[in-house]
Amino acid sequence: MTETSLRKRREACVREHMESENEHAFDVTIKTFTHPRYELVATGDVYDGEEEVWRYYRQSRTAFPDQRNEIHAIHHAEDAVIVEFDLLGTHLGPLRGMPPTGRAFRTRMTAFFLFEGDRIAIDGTTGNITIDDVPLVEPDMTEHFEQVLAWCDELRTLGIRANADTPADARKARAFGAEGIGLCRTEHMFMAADRQPKMREMILADNLADRRAALDELLPLQQQDFEQVFEVMDGLPVTIRLLDPPLHEFLPPDEDDPRAHALREVNPMLGTRGCRLAMLHPEIYEMQVRAIMRAARAVKDRLEHVPLLEVMIPLIGYERELQILRELVHRIAGEESMTHHDDYLVGTMIELPRACFLADAIAEQADFFSFGTNDLTQTALGFSRDDIEGKILGPYVEMKVFDRSPFETIDKPGVGQLVRMGAWLGRKTKPDLKLGVCGEHGGDPDSIDFFHNSGIDYVSCSPFRVPVARVAAAQAAIRGT
Repeated sequence: MTETSLRKRREACVREHMESENEHAFDVTIKTFTHPRYELVATGDVYDGEEEVWRYYRQSRTAFPDQRNEIHAIHHAEDAVIVEFDLLGTHLGPLRGMPPTGRAFRTRMTAFFLFEGDRIAIDGTTGNITIDDVPLVEPDMTEHFEQVLAWCDELRTLGIRANADTPADARKARAFGAEGIGLCRTEHMFMAADRQPKMREMILADNLADRRAALDELLPLQQQDFEQVFEVMDGLPVTIRLLDPPLHEFLPPDEDDPRAHALREVNPMLGTRGCRLAMLHPEIYEMQVRAIMRAARAVKDRLEHVPLLEVMIPLIGYERELQILRELVHRIAGEESMTHHDDYLVGTMIELPRACFLADAIAEQADFFSFGTNDLTQTALGFSRDDIEGKILGPYVEMKVFDRSPFETIDKPGVGQLVRMGAWLGRKTKPDLKLGVCGEHGGDPDSIDFFHNSGIDYVSCSPFRVPVARVAAAQAAIRGT
């Protein structure tokens, strides 16, 4: 192919991409990608994969329904196309916790497109990015590496699990030595393209019968997901968080059904999500629990694996919430011939300050606590993570308000003390209450040291941070002797 024809093909792809965005034909936009990915340099946000890119479309077009672009110039580089354009829109919906202002905007932008077959490499040590065809090697877990980790495992007392939502994540976690899954987020299972229409039917159902019918179609798909994860974990503990996000996040960004508009909230992350969603629509959790129990029983019958199953209910703030939803889990489990304690446990994610203050009462209804330190940091400090990382974090570090982001390392005097209070009060009610941490702090060495000294049983982190967590836990144990 000549250079001229290659440029024409690339430019046609770019124009189709940007024009389909203007038309909100995002299914067309997605097809222009080989691998869907947006990197927003100004905020540092990265949306990697089709599900994440759809999430970006939903968020941005909820805030700016009329968002569009006007191309000024297109430039060709050897391995890329660079587009200069104006971005326009009107702020008519919630944006990262900020209510609509009704203001219109126009701003000059530059987009950088890389194409199929083009390479991009990041030096993990220096942070340098290149599109040169540099040689790459797959890192090996050498015998010496394995030996060091084995020594760490002999020393540490803190358990190490991984956050994993798919069989691939679970396999990677096990390869790095994770002792179970501390957080399996079920919402990611609903983002697949073949499930979006079923989710839409369920969300926009006019009555309970229609909603249950849509949920019945989702149930076998959800069961299949859980079976695959249980098979990979081969009897290790798996903590499954029931649906957490607000329902409107599962709808396309250009959804114009009036029922969809009724779901939108000014501050959805503090609105109808987590256990609150289940209190209003218990049929959603009923379907998920049934799928979990059937999957566990199927794997046990087929492979004689006995999954150590932990059902986690998110965003509990009141003990009555957990009591009601715990009874729901027991009822559905009983219908599926599953027995509490023998086949499963029920616990909650502690991510609200009130839950820490009232942990003794909440523990009456819980077999375990898992501290969700990401949301606990947001609710305790009053920080919107998406907002402060793009605007406030840098200046605050420079002015020494804090040394590191409180979302990177635990805020020990504030959020850390809430964790300790929750742990102490929970164990005051139940001395054998299992305690875990499943926020990103679970992979941070400084935070791991704090959790080791706070009575926590295990931390859960990204599969790739599991080796670091194993070492950090051993170092914490040595310092404590």
